[in-house]
Amino acid sequence: MSYHVGIGPGMAALGLTPCEPHITCDGCGATRLVAPHGIAPVWFLDGRAAPGWRLKREGEHLEKRTDLCPKCKGAAR
Repeated sequence: MSYHVGIGPGMAALGLTPCEPHITCDGCGATRLVAPHGIAPVWFLDGRAAPGWRLKREGEHLEKRTDLCPKCKGAAR
């Protein structure tokens, strides 16, 4: 899965690295913030790809998610 939940600074005491909610490119590891202003955008809530990104779902219940950034989505074609 390419989506990573946000982790607040208070969780650092448990050994977790604080971060904002983001998706990670499965090709190169580039990241894109999901809610940079604290509000999740419609594309995310609707389960679609980020603008300019490609999202591919596989599996019997579409449980496997592959996200590709603009750079990698062109190389994967």
